Amino acid sequence: MINKTLDIKRKLFVAVIAVFTFFIMLYCGNTAKAEDTPFEVFALANTGVEETKIYCRNIEGENVLILPSSVAPEKVQLYVNGQKKIYIEGALKKGVLTSGIAVNLNKFCANGNYVLKFYYGRKSMTVHFVFLENVPAVFVVSDNPSENGREWVEESPDKKNKATGRMVMIKENGETVYNGALTQIKGRGNSTWKEVKKPYQIKTEIKIDLLETGNSENASKTWVLLANYLDPSLLNNSFALNLGKEMGMKTNIENTYVDLYYDGEYRGSYLLSEKVEVGSGRVDVENMEDKNTAANGNTVIEDLPINTDTTTNGAFYTYCDGMTSPEDITGGYLIEMDYKDRAEEEICYFRTSRGQYVVVKSPEYASKEEMDYIASLYQEYEDAVYNGGVNPVTGKAYSDYVDAESIACYYIVNELSKSRDFFGSSAYLYKNAGEDRMYMGPLWDYDLGFGKSRYENNEEEPVQGMSVYREEMGIKLFQIKDFKMLINDLYSSKFYPYLTEYFKDAESGNYSVKEYVSASAKYNALMWHSDKDWETEAGKFESFITQRAEYLKTIFNYYAENEETAEILFADVPSGLWFYDCIKDIKRLGYMKGVNENYFDPYANVKRSELAQIIFNISGETAPQFCQKFSDVQSTDWFKDAVLWATSKNLLHDAEGDCFNPGQYVTREYVAVALYRYYGSPDTEGILSESFTDKERISEYATDAVVWATENGILLGDDNGCLNPLGYITRAEFAAMLVRLSAPPIGL
Repeated sequence: MINKTLDIKRKLFVAVIAVFTFFIMLYCGNTAKAEDTPFEVFALANTGVEETKIYCRNIEGENVLILPSSVAPEKVQLYVNGQKKIYIEGALKKGVLTSGIAVNLNKFCANGNYVLKFYYGRKSMTVHFVFLENVPAVFVVSDNPSENGREWVEESPDKKNKATGRMVMIKENGETVYNGALTQIKGRGNSTWKEVKKPYQIKTEIKIDLLETGNSENASKTWVLLANYLDPSLLNNSFALNLGKEMGMKTNIENTYVDLYYDGEYRGSYLLSEKVEVGSGRVDVENMEDKNTAANGNTVIEDLPINTDTTTNGAFYTYCDGMTSPEDITGGYLIEMDYKDRAEEEICYFRTSRGQYVVVKSPEYASKEEMDYIASLYQEYEDAVYNGGVNPVTGKAYSDYVDAESIACYYIVNELSKSRDFFGSSAYLYKNAGEDRMYMGPLWDYDLGFGKSRYENNEEEPVQGMSVYREEMGIKLFQIKDFKMLINDLYSSKFYPYLTEYFKDAESGNYSVKEYVSASAKYNALMWHSDKDWETEAGKFESFITQRAEYLKTIFNYYAENEETAEILFADVPSGLWFYDCIKDIKRLGYMKGVNENYFDPYANVKRSELAQIIFNISGETAPQFCQKFSDVQSTDWFKDAVLWATSKNLLHDAEGDCFNPGQYVTREYVAVALYRYYGSPDTEGILSESFTDKERISEYATDAVVWATENGILLGDDNGCLNPLGYITRAEFAAMLVRLSAPPIGL
């Protein structure tokens, strides 16, 4: 009996152990599954609208969920892939999140630091929530993200990869501007398309005014998303485009900042704008493409061969051979001054007798008669400009061909910005049917302006100096007296008063663009410009505008008041500036020349190649026979003789090795060393004046040279007693140093 009882107990114990083991294994299995099950946190900006899905981005090693201005911390609709419920933990408390249920982050997070830890089993994920402000959000979702998503669109160098999808645009207050199909998502742009942050062109299924301007004519299907990548401040394009509107230009590009989400990923701050194209609310001229379609019936214009010809006044052009012209070929046209390589990729373009390339943007496919007409008209305009403002054959003024005020407005905005593309690219003109004159506009593409045109070497453009003189067309226009007077009148009456008011703070009733876009801009900078501080970049923009506005006021006014009496060596060196006499003497001596016939570029920094050439000019010596001493100095380079001569004389102290670095800028102390060596390293008293407050910054190798230069009054300090020995020297400063040399040049 006792044995039987023990046996029953033994079996019961084994059964209990088995059950216990089963549950332990079950628990461990579930735990293992929990550990192995991945999860992903995402949000919806608009309840139930799948297109507004937002995934986390990894920024500087942190999972960041960047939410648009329409989403508030009090109500964030969160989801977790793979889990219905998941634990969450903030600074204030823990809880359970049911996927798809709105969460009030203020109950979990303290002091506006919105950070939540999500965990399931032993797997966890920490997310930092960011709430953007003020700016509408645009959600672009591909129809086939896996095969034709963003990466597929962006991998096309010629921008031919075109996707379809849907778009939702939501305002700050949560109202939906658009929720519908996109018939096209493609890349756009030239320089910016090569960068990491890409610009896009989209087409909505229906015509709509996405910018809600209140003007029904602004409804369109085609829209542009500008990346502003080459402008870390994000302020260039918006400011320039809106400036044209403020100044009363007839055709302007409406725009607004948006936060872009593409296939669920936040892509940064973009400028949503109208496209430069013919159409109601855009470039509102008669549509020549519609007229051509009607005139050619069943002919497929796009299949016609391209041929070439030349106008009677010397403009070469391409055209669609075999195309029938409509009865009226006087308009409308939209044309763009562009660079050779870009123009030759287009279907219809012309090249003037002076080599200016102009693309006919509309009609894209043009007949022989149409191309001959518009190319001849532009050639007559160019001939007038290059002949002092009057065409030598027709006797018409330049303003009979293109509205003078539209040119002047274009000129001022581009001069103000020191645009790199000034009269070179993105310079549009349009002409309507039945009108005699063309108009310049709309303004477009100011990434490379406002101090940022030297983006290749990350250098800032100086506030001073005239940008227009880099292009011959600008030089010739500014030499026309009536045009010069018109610029001064428009600038003083319209532009300058507006510019002086632009940066007033909100207390003055001017809600600044900087404040409007600041939240988006800061996270845009973290994503795309981690080496730059956005506040600093925006400050540089504001400083450039305010200083340049004052500078141009002085320059334009000087030219207007002294038109009849002013002696002008170069167009950018009027007699009222401090360096006028220095440059006059240097030009007379033949030591320095302008960068072209009309432009000295006094504020540009001196390069190593220029330094060698100028001292070589002073010496009057004969150049040694060329030999390949440096890999970056070729027999065809204009500075080759000067470099070989200067280095053979040991005038440039670091010109050893395989490279000379001809494009590198030189400092004030470096120039002092070169001149000191050229003069035979004369003895000095060896004592630098105590009046120079930054003398400790002088490099050891340059000490004797700087002492010599200051003793002889060649190198001077500024009003604060600073020599600025490590600062780059400008062409005007170098000219002044050469003039101050107390003795004539001596041979070596």
